[in-house]
Amino acid sequence: MLNNLSVAFSFLITLTTCCITMGQSSQLDSPRQQDNLAEDTIDQFSLSLLQRLDQVYVTLRDHHVQAPARQQVYLCAVRGIARLTDSLPPENLTERISASSPAKSRELIRDYLSQLDAVNKISLDQITNQALQHIDPQMQYLSAKEVRVQKQLAENRYVGIGIRLGFEDGYAVIHEPFPGGAAKNAGARSGDLILKIDGETTDGMNLNQVVEKLRGLDGTQLTVALKNKSDSEQREYTMTRAEVPIDTVTGLARDKSDKWLFDYPQTDIGVIRLTSIVASTVAELKTFAREHADREYAGLIIDLSKVQNADLHHITLLADALLPEQQLCILETATGKRKIRTGDEHLWPELPIFVIAPANADGPVYTLVRALDNSDQFQVAGIRNQPTVQTNLVCRKLIEIDAGGAIDNLPYGFCLNQSANDSTETRHAWTFGKKEIPGELSKVAELYLNSLQTSGVN
Repeated sequence: MLNNLSVAFSFLITLTTCCITMGQSSQLDSPRQQDNLAEDTIDQFSLSLLQRLDQVYVTLRDHHVQAPARQQVYLCAVRGIARLTDSLPPENLTERISASSPAKSRELIRDYLSQLDAVNKISLDQITNQALQHIDPQMQYLSAKEVRVQKQLAENRYVGIGIRLGFEDGYAVIHEPFPGGAAKNAGARSGDLILKIDGETTDGMNLNQVVEKLRGLDGTQLTVALKNKSDSEQREYTMTRAEVPIDTVTGLARDKSDKWLFDYPQTDIGVIRLTSIVASTVAELKTFAREHADREYAGLIIDLSKVQNADLHHITLLADALLPEQQLCILETATGKRKIRTGDEHLWPELPIFVIAPANADGPVYTLVRALDNSDQFQVAGIRNQPTVQTNLVCRKLIEIDAGGAIDNLPYGFCLNQSANDSTETRHAWTFGKKEIPGELSKVAELYLNSLQTSGVN
């Protein structure tokens, strides 16, 4: 019987959602067979779950800067199951798991799962996420498909139709079709509601479901039905998915040909807005420098107010482009400390530059802003009345696990100041006017800061 069951329910052995439908249960010959099936299903689900948790533990052990013990991973998983199933965890859970061997802890998890009626309504991914977030609220588990998307975004080679989406009146709405993207080329406009995708209505879909329908492999086609509030009829377009580079270096606005305008009106000041810091950011900055080589700027404003987190490698590349050669920070990981140094590209060595700091930033972004603030060339400021806070200097990244998924935002190290030993640092508000900068740049920077404060960007 077990051989037959293993074939009928082989999908349960993979790391997927465990679910038994009423239709399958009704075909069983007797209550005894139903009980045996339920027990076998729990055994299979428990096995898959424990395999996943052990893979998570090994990944954390090998990469986490302060790795938890295996029993802590089990403990957090059980708490996650209790939360997902709206049930009580076993009595004295913490003491029982802490005092148990891994084998005894696995037995406790299996027994707990066997007592829950709602276990067939939760998935391995959900439990994994709950376990990770009990350890660190910023960590999350990503499936293999989600990992692929995250890598595309980090490398700025996202595959899609090139749109920025929102949600209005129960439908996904196109806020911006990106220049060069399939949607823009086909005729999509800002404000278009997405009514159908490949003939399937989007009525009742949430934004994530619409995004999943729009995603696909490079070169594949889809048909999208759109309707703008200014139109009486819907329009239908066939589009081909492709890599859509997303600008991370932007200006104040686009001109009629969709090129960015970087000049602050009626001044000799350039304004560069960074929407994120990814693999392509430095190349985009070099393109700006090359295309504006003949423009005699009196100064630049670099707006980092929207950049709250970034990979330390990408931050180091950006520091290479902005600063002379120097030590950026000391990276402390579970295996020790090493110095992180910048190169010597230094795109604008003689130009005064004003930097708008983000209100909140992770370790790498804060490290960059701190280095810029320590340079005589840069004046750094943020929105006024920004409070003094303790800044966590943690560095995070995506780490894949053996199962094909990954742990995102895994804390693998700390960006320490050159003389610091602590993983946190008291950060005071970035103060406007701390250094002398040329009059026109100072005036424009203050106007720009006021506009950010009015618009609530920070």
